[in-house]
Amino acid sequence: NPDGIPELDEAIDTNLRRRPISEILDDLEDLDAEILGHHTGHRPAAPHKGDPTTTAVD
Repeated sequence: NPDGIPELDEAIDTNLRRRPISEILDDLEDLDAEILGHHTGHRPAAPHKGDPTTTAVD
């Protein structure tokens, strides 16, 4: 039933936790710092944007 496609898409988005690619890429910017923080015991106070290899970790 073509009329149900919008509801089906919404249910799939909710169940699979689909997000816009821009949101995923933004989260990936901070992933290296989060992983480093986990392994070193340091947690960044605020999300860092940019290259984690050049971002200082206290």
